[in-house]
Amino acid sequence: MKTVYEENAFRVLGVAANATWKTVRDVQNKLKLRAKVGGLNAMADPLFFLNTIERNDSTIRDAFNRLDRPETRLLERLFWFTESNPADAKAIRQLGAGEFLESIEIWQSARFISARANLARLLHAVAVMRDPNADDISLWKNAFESWRITLENDAFWQQFENIEKKSGVESVADASEFEDLKGKSWEIILEPSMSLLQKALDRSQYDITARHLDLIRRSGFPNRAIVRIETKVFETFENRVEENVKSILQTLSEALESKQLSSEKKSDCDQAYRRYKSAVLPEVKRLAQLAKIDSETVKRARETAASCLRSISINYHNDAEDLQSSEQLLREALALSKDSIISERIKEDLETVSKNAHQKQDAEKLEKEHDQTINGPWVSQVAVAGNTIRVPSLCTCCLGQPSTEEKISYEWQTGNVKHAVSFSFPVCSDCLRHRRALNLKQMILASASIAGVFACCYNTLNILPTINGTALSGLLLGVLFILFISLNRIFPLSSLGREHGGREQSVRIVTKINDGFIFHFWNPRYATLFAHSNTTVSQKRRIWKHSRSGIFPIVSKASCNVLSIAIIVSSLFCYVLWNMRHALLYIDNGTERHLSLKFHNWKDISAPPGVTTIEIPVGNFKVAFGINVSQISITTGGSWVFNPHRRNHYRRYEVIYGSPNREPKSWYIGNPELIEANDDYIFNSPPKSISTKLSSEIRTVFERVTAHSGQSELGVSILPPSGTEFREFSNDNRKETPNVEIDAAKTELSRLESQLRTLLNNLDSYKTQIKIYATKIEQIEEDIENDEDTDNTIDREEYETLLNRHNYYVERYNAELVRYNNKYAEYKRLRDETNSKVVDYNGRR
Repeated sequence: MKTVYEENAFRVLGVAANATWKTVRDVQNKLKLRAKVGGLNAMADPLFFLNTIERNDSTIRDAFNRLDRPETRLLERLFWFTESNPADAKAIRQLGAGEFLESIEIWQSARFISARANLARLLHAVAVMRDPNADDISLWKNAFESWRITLENDAFWQQFENIEKKSGVESVADASEFEDLKGKSWEIILEPSMSLLQKALDRSQYDITARHLDLIRRSGFPNRAIVRIETKVFETFENRVEENVKSILQTLSEALESKQLSSEKKSDCDQAYRRYKSAVLPEVKRLAQLAKIDSETVKRARETAASCLRSISINYHNDAEDLQSSEQLLREALALSKDSIISERIKEDLETVSKNAHQKQDAEKLEKEHDQTINGPWVSQVAVAGNTIRVPSLCTCCLGQPSTEEKISYEWQTGNVKHAVSFSFPVCSDCLRHRRALNLKQMILASASIAGVFACCYNTLNILPTINGTALSGLLLGVLFILFISLNRIFPLSSLGREHGGREQSVRIVTKINDGFIFHFWNPRYATLFAHSNTTVSQKRRIWKHSRSGIFPIVSKASCNVLSIAIIVSSLFCYVLWNMRHALLYIDNGTERHLSLKFHNWKDISAPPGVTTIEIPVGNFKVAFGINVSQISITTGGSWVFNPHRRNHYRRYEVIYGSPNREPKSWYIGNPELIEANDDYIFNSPPKSISTKLSSEIRTVFERVTAHSGQSELGVSILPPSGTEFREFSNDNRKETPNVEIDAAKTELSRLESQLRTLLNNLDSYKTQIKIYATKIEQIEEDIENDEDTDNTIDREEYETLLNRHNYYVERYNAELVRYNNKYAEYKRLRDETNSKVVDYNGRR
């Protein structure tokens, strides 16, 4: 958006607004010559800090032409600086030097009318080009206030007219042209604001629009100028509202013409209403916020929006047959169109629609009560005296034409005598077929549900082997119920409507009374006819009855039993499958501290000293503990023992209860890392006695023992890593030089040498401790190996203590060796660098 400041003709030519015509012509000729040699860019420009302008033959010619015509010359002069006195000249020079604030101070302190006018031009130019979003409210207020004071001052206009008359132009502007400019000056000053405001509107930047509009209203300019700006802004909103309303109603009319079903037409009406709320209503609300609520523009926009709602409401009523939505839209339209011409028509429509809606609601209420009687937990009870009844010749279920009869029997006992009675009730063949279809469907759905749950659980255990039993049981129940109901909805029972009384047998004898029987009927209409035929009354009784609703027509007593059996069978299947796919893992931690085990592709376990029991899926696992990594394979369910570091030794022995026919056996297992242990007692002492069904029964026990004779596998090496060498370090090859860097390196090398000696001493100390404990452990193991007495035992606590202390010093030794090697590598690198520096230094000398 170009403003009157950016391409002002006086600015392009580089002259003041009060320059004579001779000066203007001379400058034009000079600029033409300078354009040929490319010297236009060096011209002074008071507003260079706001933007740069392009000067060439075309722009110079256009600027001169604008100054040659009186009507455009006056407009260009209104928006450019004049040099009417020394203060103006000084301020313009300060602007050319980039001293913006100094120019403002000069013009604010000067008492000339030209200074006030120049200040208004400068502040307005800065506001328009630097602050288009009106963020600096004070800047805009000062600009408008300076222009107001200037334009209301007759001395300014007198000076403005004198400049024109003394300029020496050939065609001087006449009095009518001055009066025309003076009358339009207020709107001309506000044109940049209007352009910025319109740009914000086009970009939906309503906060910027509101700020500009508020600044214009508080500018103190004549009301006619402000009203013209407001009218242009509000017309934008009003046009948007009218265009959106026209588009919505046209789209709705075309959509309704191509649809036949009421549900499809309702969907089109819903879409139109959503478009109204997203496109029309927000524009009306924004217009009401910007304009006064009682302005004519706001009233017209609200009437247009109300008319749109009324048209959509009529479509709801006539096409979609949705009286409730139609009434709602009319009420919204009435709230928008208060005290307007269209409000009376909306009131009449609202009365008609409300009356129709209430009638429809009453009819739906009666129908709902009838459906609740049939579908709900209610039964019609009829008491009939005597052993003879009169039966209406209608189907007991659907009140249709009967095709056969069914016998309803009842038995009771008086003392030792049993009695029985039966009555025949008419029934149609469709209802009998439905009952058979119901039983078949129950079996099919139950079988399909069980099969589906089997497949779901099997795949679940394959995909999520770590899922626990509780979660799996909950998943089983939810999946089975959802599957059961979903299959029922996919294969619904057909051929039965609302008139049917039940999904199973529609009548039964409940009990025997003194002089008759009590009957229960599912269909209340048939119960009324039956009671009337037998000169009695029908009463409602609340009981448990299978549902007839569209969602659960299958849920009856029989189907609940089938569902219960399916859940029990599926639960057993999941229990067996879980045990087949999981094993019990005993983690035997032989150390005195917690051991962190990381099972890759599964989870982490923190095992305290001793035995920890976990459930683990069957499969192969890579286990990391400390610096060690082991590959274990759980091939079957059952029980397994994991021996980290292989520090513990095991044996298995038999315990025979009853009358044994042989001696119990005992096996030394050794110290395997992983072993399957499907024994009766694992890490537990067997009971002294058990109840046996046979003459003798054998139980096996799995327990931890001391190391077998000659089998000493402590699991940790005390030797340093291969390739590691211990050596003494010296710096004999280094030359003493006075260089500062070399002296600093020598100091650092001495410090590293001291640390290396300390680490070597620690390594020697740990090595000594390792040898001491290794000797004691070997002595104990040799005693066990050389002693042939199987009953010989050792102090287990002492042995484990020795093992733990031995392994502790091994770990400390290896850790210290790593630190030593790292420190030596650092020392070697620094030594090599120092030697290189010494060689370079000696070469330069």
